[in-house]
Amino acid sequence: MFASGGKTIRFSQSEFVDNSASIKGGAIEMLSGGTGHLDMSLTNFTRNAVTGKTEQGTPHPVYLATGKCQGGAVYITGSGFLNADQSSFTGNTALFNYGGAISVGGQPHLDISETAFANNDATFGDHIYAEAPQRFRSYNNSFEPFTNGGRSSV
Repeated sequence: MFASGGKTIRFSQSEFVDNSASIKGGAIEMLSGGTGHLDMSLTNFTRNAVTGKTEQGTPHPVYLATGKCQGGAVYITGSGFLNADQSSFTGNTALFNYGGAISVGGQPHLDISETAFANNDATFGDHIYAEAPQRFRSYNNSFEPFTNGGRSSV
């Protein structure tokens, strides 16, 4: 799913399973444009991935130029809001790159509570990769295990 601009998107009691994208957001990519909101509750993200490859299986030109794939399940950029409550991120992958479950660029606000992260994989931030969030609140979450030796980036 792709969204841009100052939209509010809400998911509740939803499942995102086995989705993929070439460069950003295996399940969801949101370019917030400053005021966008991505609100998730009781939502599960399982085995989503960013691959760095085209549909034909060849290296994607953007990946070759930048060396970046971001957000195995969710990628958000800008200065909007990402809220996750009572959700789960399991087995998501950012192949060779940033944020196995969630990757954020720009300066969004992150509020994550009572959410489980397990078996996500990335080179930087198996579960969450955040470059420079304006605010990052984390309450009563579980993070286990780190796939490749405990890498986490926030």
